Amino acid sequence: MQLPQINFKKTALVLAIVVVFNLFVNYGIDTLYKKQPVWGDFCGEKAARQHTDQESCEEAGERWNDNREFGEPVPLKAVPAYPEAAPAPTLYPRQNGWCDTAYRCGKEFEAADNLYRRNAFLVWVIIGVAALTGGIILTTAEAVSLGFTFGGLLAILVGTAKYWSQMDDYLRFVILGFSLTALIWVGVKKIKD
Repeated sequence: MQLPQINFKKTALVLAIVVVFNLFVNYGIDTLYKKQPVWGDFCGEKAARQHTDQESCEEAGERWNDNREFGEPVPLKAVPAYPEAAPAPTLYPRQNGWCDTAYRCGKEFEAADNLYRRNAFLVWVIIGVAALTGGIILTTAEAVSLGFTFGGLLAILVGTAKYWSQMDDYLRFVILGFSLTALIWVGVKKIKD
């Protein structure tokens, strides 16, 4: 039994197409669509503001948090035999609550980030499916065909991974079902043993 010969030039071309294709899609999204939202653009200076009471916090549109979950303050136990030079422990007054100054801007950031991720996901998947399909249909240059097939597969994987945590379970189910159906159809129609 003879081992198959590996064509390193062809393998290098396939890997290069996979990598460059996905870099092209990524930078295309950043250049033509917009860059991914950054937390600091939404909450940089806003989160630094301090509100010491519930009224001013809520007037600013932020969320006031009570300290109820922490229970009552526990007094420090007196330590016997303090050296004369050492100061006695001090009990600081317990704060009744705190203002989450990043609440509103955090919600704005989350909405913008989810919208960006959804739109980028759609671009990744559409371009990935097109490349995958084109790679399977293209039969004249095997290395180019394999490069676009694997590049499209990686693009679908990258797009899905970036948006997966924000997806609804039903959308995940539909996408996986569609992907599985498409792959089975392509395998039956286009790939012969």
